[in-house]
Amino acid sequence: MNGCRVGDHVLDPAQTDYEKRVFYVAHDVTTLVRAGENALGIMLGNGWYNQDRVWGGFSYGVPKLFTELHLILADGSFQVIVTDQQWRASSGPVVDNNIYAGEAYDARLEQSGWNEPGFDDSAWGIAAKAHTPGGVFEEQDMPLSRVPACGSNRLARRTDG
Repeated sequence: MNGCRVGDHVLDPAQTDYEKRVFYVAHDVTTLVRAGENALGIMLGNGWYNQDRVWGGFSYGVPKLFTELHLILADGSFQVIVTDQQWRASSGPVVDNNIYAGEAYDARLEQSGWNEPGFDDSAWGIAAKAHTPGGVFEEQDMPLSRVPACGSNRLARRTDG
């Protein structure tokens, strides 16, 4: 959001039978919202949803996204922004990924500022409308996979001189 990563989770949502339930994850982005223009950029990966290589693969199709941004405005009014066909989409630098086989990243395809206000997305396409895989939406309530915070698990080094 506005160029900052939201949360420290990875591989969200967790694995499930998407035809029975679809996990969602909520984040508090209050500190990232600012006065004026804001940008919400989301990068999708195959994750558990489209694990198409290892052990014969298991895929529900191409990755999909449903997002709601709930805002309480300064005047006390409430606004909900949802993913719809006003959203724009593009490919990015992650050109291939699999939960078990890793990812291929092509830095030449990076689009600087893509998740910040003011980015020119006129070359991007309209986000395609997608159907849910059929399961009931359920908040993910389990231990999370996380990326360590900055400063943790750091390597030590000494410089003499």
